[in-house]
Amino acid sequence: QRAEQMAKRIRTGDVGINRTGLVTIGTPTLPSGGEKESGIGRRNGEQGLMRFVKSQSILTDKLLYNPARIEFIDPLTLLGVHLIRILRRWLTFI
Repeated sequence: QRAEQMAKRIRTGDVGINRTGLVTIGTPTLPSGGEKESGIGRRNGEQGLMRFVKSQSILTDKLLYNPARIEFIDPLTLLGVHLIRILRRWLTFI
């Protein structure tokens, strides 16, 4: 338990308690790699995969009278959305 508390305070990529470093490197579902200026970077697991992707949000509204499905939208923005939907009927380039 004391070793785990100490491991959480160490600024490093991997910590092995009573094991060698090969355990973390050899497990493909565990993230492994360097921290700070080591130059190694993160490998394996979800964190290793995330360096190859860029997150993006895409919202598509294809129905004219479809109610906005954005949670916590303020009333002024909601009014603007409804006005733009009404304008789309006459202005096809919007």
